[in-house]
Amino acid sequence: MIVDDENLALWKMEKLLQSQEGLDVNIDLIGAFQNPYAALEAARQEVPDVAFLDIEMPEINGFELAEQLWELHPQMQIVFVTAYQDFAIKAFEVNALDYLLKPVHPARLTVTLNRVVQYLRANPAGINDESRTRKTLCCLQSLHYRDHEDEPQSFSWKTLKAPELFAYLIYYRGKTVSKQTLMDLLWPEHDIKKASTQLHTAIYQIRKMMKTCGLDVQISYHDESYRLVLGDMALDVEEWESCLREAPAVTPETLSRHLAIMYMYTGDFLEEHRYAWAEPEQERIRLL
Repeated sequence: MIVDDENLALWKMEKLLQSQEGLDVNIDLIGAFQNPYAALEAARQEVPDVAFLDIEMPEINGFELAEQLWELHPQMQIVFVTAYQDFAIKAFEVNALDYLLKPVHPARLTVTLNRVVQYLRANPAGINDESRTRKTLCCLQSLHYRDHEDEPQSFSWKTLKAPELFAYLIYYRGKTVSKQTLMDLLWPEHDIKKASTQLHTAIYQIRKMMKTCGLDVQISYHDESYRLVLGDMALDVEEWESCLREAPAVTPETLSRHLAIMYMYTGDFLEEHRYAWAEPEQERIRLL
């Protein structure tokens, strides 16, 4: 899929793609769109492997369009195509596969397409990764995850803000949280431009960490807000509450079940991280 508000740019990119040789896959163009909303509608009907997006477009820019495309198809790869070098860093912050500078050189496009092919080979569509469904995201005591063998695995974060942002989005999982709320919470001392950059960087780190660990966690962006969605992953605090809610009355016969629930409670909600915003949830679960 190609999206660019300039018709000539669309035509040039289409010709470049058609002239590519030496690839092990066929290039099937779903469509070339000047209207980003038409591209979104097409993405609802088809499942593109990769979208080449211009960044500077009226009504909706390429970054916003990428977030909406990812909401439809989380595994879709995005390649930004623009005449402005300044957008390069931000392109990778939002987890794009690549960045092409106009005018696009055929040899440079070949490099990008080879990256697409490598990704598709490593992540073939339709494969049911059962090991992914057995992984559990954990918030009791500390933020970590358990693999398919139920072994605790820690995250190797590079900054302190990325894990806190991740934890906050987990707490509000399935709900939208405004960009401004996140900036006010985590970077209150920065001006809006710097806070926005820090937020984009942290979101990129989280997405990269999820991909590295093989966790089915998606973060979508829409209307200046973010939303975290757990795919086939379990969440330890949800499992614990569900077991507690469904537990029968305590009797000699059900004692072992209640003890098992007690042992599942490995610590208070995000206890080790000492996040002030998490204290009400810690107290609620502790009371339960």
